[in-house]
Amino acid sequence: MQSPNRSLSAPRTPTSRLGLMLTALVCGLVTVIAQAAAPTAANGDDGFERIVLSDQSGSDVRFHDLVANQRIALQFIFTSCGTVCPTMGAQFGQLQKLLARAAMDDVHLISVSIDPARDTPQRLKAWADRFGHNPERWTLLTGPAPRINDLQHRLGVGVGEKTTHPALVLVNDGRGGDWIPLDALSATDTIVAALDRLHVPDDASGDRP
Repeated sequence: MQSPNRSLSAPRTPTSRLGLMLTALVCGLVTVIAQAAAPTAANGDDGFERIVLSDQSGSDVRFHDLVANQRIALQFIFTSCGTVCPTMGAQFGQLQKLLARAAMDDVHLISVSIDPARDTPQRLKAWADRFGHNPERWTLLTGPAPRINDLQHRLGVGVGEKTTHPALVLVNDGRGGDWIPLDALSATDTIVAALDRLHVPDDASGDRP
């Protein structure tokens, strides 16, 4: 049965329809402009500040704090991987030695698990110890899957099946610059050279955000 109130409503005129269309168009433009003005993910933005993970000792680590003000080389791995991940682990083990030899003390290595349900802090530590893990130089991270996925998204790395994840090393200057992808199977010297190009002398630090 039709509501009595319905018969009392005024018919919609072409003018009112046009007004609604114009209102919708303006709202859409405002949304697009707001999205375009939103900051992209970088070291200092609020997105990274909200991502808290656990390191290989089980301590909570805020990702923003870990990567701020030091050069970073980051990879995504999982400990049960039997293909490329052991090679990537060995690569970071070798990188530790090369960075120490080059006196690049402001460079930190990070491995993030993409199998957090299995990769506990203890399991990550045991995996990294196979490659001569030095906790002063190399941090391993795990945590709730949504936070790992959020981090991958903000770093521009696709989220998908762990067995098909891209084999990448991402390098960053720790000062809000872009995350630069490198082939994870690159020679360690190539990664060191990429990190060296990100170096900012102390007397020039005021020129960067």
